[in-house]
Amino acid sequence: MLAMCFVLCYINLYNNKTEVLHMLKQKALTKKLTATLCTTTNTLFIHNNKTVQKAANVYSANSVKVIHNLTAAQQIAFSNLAATYMQTAKNFVVNALALKTLYK
Repeated sequence: MLAMCFVLCYINLYNNKTEVLHMLKQKALTKKLTATLCTTTNTLFIHNNKTVQKAANVYSANSVKVIHNLTAAQQIAFSNLAATYMQTAKNFVVNALALKTLYK
């Protein structure tokens, strides 16, 4: 079951063979932590951005925290997080409200 979950997360879906719909989305949680959302299983993986840089290499074993079955509020909080390229910005701003909502 768990192996099937990971296989589903890594498959790219094609919408009318014109655009690729990615099932893994990454956002910057803090300067050192990245959140990766698997839309297939509705699971959020929180991991260190130095050890895991590609979304396809995120597993529950190398994650700091795994949140299963995200609520609607947690999905909105994830979408409000900064893009991963902002982690290297000098003035990276942490969205405290999003962090509190995700860690509920």
